Amino acid sequence: MDSSEAWLKVEEATKDYNFEELKSVFGDLPEAKTLESVKSLKGLMKSYIDTSRMVGDKSKRLPDNDADWEQFWQSRGKPSDPSGYQFDLPEYQLPDDIYDYVGKNLHEANLTNEQANKVMKTFLNLTKEDAEKREADYAKSLEEFTKQKEVRFGDKLSEYDNLAKSYIDQLSEGAVKSSLETLMANPDGLEFLANLAQAGNENPGGPEYRQPSRNTAKTASEQLEVLKRDKNFLDKLFGTDMRIPALERKRAKELWQSLHEQAVKEK
Repeated sequence: MDSSEAWLKVEEATKDYNFEELKSVFGDLPEAKTLESVKSLKGLMKSYIDTSRMVGDKSKRLPDNDADWEQFWQSRGKPSDPSGYQFDLPEYQLPDDIYDYVGKNLHEANLTNEQANKVMKTFLNLTKEDAEKREADYAKSLEEFTKQKEVRFGDKLSEYDNLAKSYIDQLSEGAVKSSLETLMANPDGLEFLANLAQAGNENPGGPEYRQPSRNTAKTASEQLEVLKRDKNFLDKLFGTDMRIPALERKRAKELWQSLHEQAVKEK
């Protein structure tokens, strides 16, 4: 007798039982809620048999220790170690050590190879979109700054560029020089650097003080002294004029902090 014939026989033998009345006998027990989905004595018997089969079958039980959990995840597609992930990301050029690091974390998260690839693609796509947006914003800013410089300086734009470059060229490579080169991209920064270059040997502080010239203001301390006397720079650093772009304020602060750090090291 096969299974279907056996269940037909059970159904025939139990058809006269009033199962709802039987369920009501257990109605006051908290556990009786588990009987709500059972509609017949046959169904109750079938549920008991299925449950017994699952309890007896280890493959149907949740693991109760780390070793069994690891076997459980591997049975569902997790590689035996991080190097087992096979990433299919031809559109991205990533160094091998990145895959080693990422693979370790994905392995700890118990991901299958398919899941790991989806996570990586999602993250890289978001990163790529963010980078492309930042590049587009930067290109737009440069275009706008170029127009502003042409309007402000007119025929003297090349003169200002040359003055600023002559000042920056005197500096050694480093964070300060990189910051100043970045400043040249916008009108305020270019004017600031040109003013530094034109300062020459002027003496704004009186006989007891000689302002460093573009030829002598090479140390961070000397550059700080020049900046302290530059109104445009001080307006960006300490002023309250909200018309000054936030990016310019940020760069002025970064330059100021960088020079202070260099000045401390010089001492």
